[in-house]
Amino acid sequence: MVKILPYDPKVEIIWSTPNPVEVVTRACSNTQKGIFAQEVSPNAALIQFLYSAEHGNPLEHAVISFDITQISRACADQLRTHRITSPTMSSTHYQDHSKYPHRVPIEMLDDGLTRGALAGVMINYERLIASGEQKEYARQVLPLSIEVRYILTINAQSLAHMLYTRMCYRNTIETVLCAERMHRAAMTWLPELFEHVGRSCDEGHCKEGRMRCDMAQVHERLLQYD
Repeated sequence: MVKILPYDPKVEIIWSTPNPVEVVTRACSNTQKGIFAQEVSPNAALIQFLYSAEHGNPLEHAVISFDITQISRACADQLRTHRITSPTMSSTHYQDHSKYPHRVPIEMLDDGLTRGALAGVMINYERLIASGEQKEYARQVLPLSIEVRYILTINAQSLAHMLYTRMCYRNTIETVLCAERMHRAAMTWLPELFEHVGRSCDEGHCKEGRMRCDMAQVHERLLQYD
């Protein structure tokens, strides 16, 4: 029987640049005349200035690796659209995914149509494998709800951009949840930067124009996953 679970991304830090503020300050010293002579010490104000002024290059020297689990392939595909990252994802080319769970919104958990559709797809996937079809070709029928594991290495500048983009409520609920939990983890690593990173509507404006969402409705949906 197909296993269907609600969205519940898990984010853990595997490794991160130690003392990231010091590393960024050292990188910044290459572009700031006389910074060593002035004995400027690493501080939060410098990090905030670099981010707000969009002088983000020194931030790229601070790097973090996440282990992201319990997400769908659809969510992983959204994360992969950010170019300056090093992603590694569960392979559908080599692995038999017939026993993997699926991740869907809470509203779809008890929906008979959803369960029937996923069950039908997975039955046919198993039949293809049993008939001798190679996994890399049988995977063509796999749905985007299939659960994957995702390891992501990214620098602080790119992560800030990713979170600003993916925490926006115009994303899918799963993507927002994953981005929020990545943000929570990043706050333990480099709060000097990430306490200033958020969705544009948190800053009092929406960048989506006519495509803006119903914030209250999305926020209410997100509360179901806490």
